[in-house]
Amino acid sequence: NFWARNRGPSDAPQRPFPNYTDEAVLVLGVATGATREESDKWVVKAKDGVSYVLAWDPSGPNRAAGVAQKNFGIGVFPATGVIDKAGKVVGGFVGFGAQTPVVLRGFLRDAGLAIAAEEQPKAAAGAGPGPAAPLDNMPKIGAMAPDFMALDAAGKPVKLADFAGKIVVVDFWAT
Repeated sequence: NFWARNRGPSDAPQRPFPNYTDEAVLVLGVATGATREESDKWVVKAKDGVSYVLAWDPSGPNRAAGVAQKNFGIGVFPATGVIDKAGKVVGGFVGFGAQTPVVLRGFLRDAGLAIAAEEQPKAAAGAGPGPAAPLDNMPKIGAMAPDFMALDAAGKPVKLADFAGKIVVVDFWAT
């Protein structure tokens, strides 16, 4: 999930699947368009409400060179994407709202996660976040997700490839 400069990581990406912790689903939050110091402040601030992996995009405040824009074609925040276990893009959306859990469960289902019948997205639930207007460099649905590197709170490199074999919800955010 990519976040605007005035907001950091949210608990919204982790809400849709508390019953699926054994299903190899991982949420990866990447701070983009931010200095390391700005990212670190948000990590400290969010530590009690966010249980997923947080990383920082080392391109810093240069959004055009950042992971979100360069690899995924996303320059509007917040934005969330889902990548299946084979590393292929399932889908994504811009923004968060009341329909976020429904939309995320739908993408997780499409990624191969067994979603309980009572939690399945309803056909009429189309009034939620929608996909962003595609840009030329945005990966197409079904394409291999581009690998990228970010730094975790300890400064250790984190790569998308590190999570091969898991469904990954990419949560890019900015301060």
